[in-house]
Amino acid sequence: MRQLENLMERLVITAQDPILDIPALPLEYTADASAPAELLPGGTLAERMDAYEAQIIRDSYQRCGTTVAVARELGISQATAARKIAKYVTARA
Repeated sequence: MRQLENLMERLVITAQDPILDIPALPLEYTADASAPAELLPGGTLAERMDAYEAQIIRDSYQRCGTTVAVARELGISQATAARKIAKYVTARA
C-alpha cells in the first residue's frame, strides 16, 4: 500500500497531463507488464501464493538493494524482509 501511495504522490508531482494514464507511469512500472511464468495458472493455492510472494520479494530487492529498503517498501519488518530475501533471492543465486 505504501508503494502505491508513493507512486501516486510521484505522479501528481511529475505528470504533465491532468489525466493520469499508462504513459504517465514510470518505466519501472510498465517495462515488464506481462505476468511472470511462475504466476500462470497451475499448482495448488499454496504453491501459487508462494510463487507470487517470491516474485514480489525478488522485484523489490532488485529495485531497493537492501533488506531495510525492501522492508520499508513492502511494509514488513527488516527481519522478515531478510528471511524472505534469503529464501527467495539468495537461494536462487
